[in-house]
Amino acid sequence: MKCLCGFKQKPDNIVILKHHLEDCLTTGALKEMHPEPHVVWRSNEFTVVAELDEGEAPMEIGIEIKRGDAARKRLEDKILKRESTVQAAVQNFDTPEEIVAVLEGAEVVEEEIVTEEKKPAPKKKAAPKKKPASESK
Repeated sequence: MKCLCGFKQKPDNIVILKHHLEDCLTTGALKEMHPEPHVVWRSNEFTVVAELDEGEAPMEIGIEIKRGDAARKRLEDKILKRESTVQAAVQNFDTPEEIVAVLEGAEVVEEEIVTEEKKPAPKKKAAPKKKPASESK
């Protein structure tokens, strides 16, 4: 069994894969994934894939995704933003070539990474050394 998150286990057990995938889609690495992945039989094992190959049929394993309200809202906002970007791109161009060029560029969204320079913490002065009891007399 293989999952998109890196989970691997042998021997194949569809019940374990179902429970793993439910957890992975609810709170794990795939919680922001849309559309939901498919489970297929590929390379002699159950495999979780984002897209089906030609001629493949997904397996129905009865996955229940129990997302919280905040997670559901975040995913809906992400989908809405993606759809509005596509709609804006389609409305501003006349030729199909221009639309395809924008859509291909819209799929790869890179976020600018802002890093803050960390200043080293000030060094603490060493505590004064105590004289041994034999020297104080």
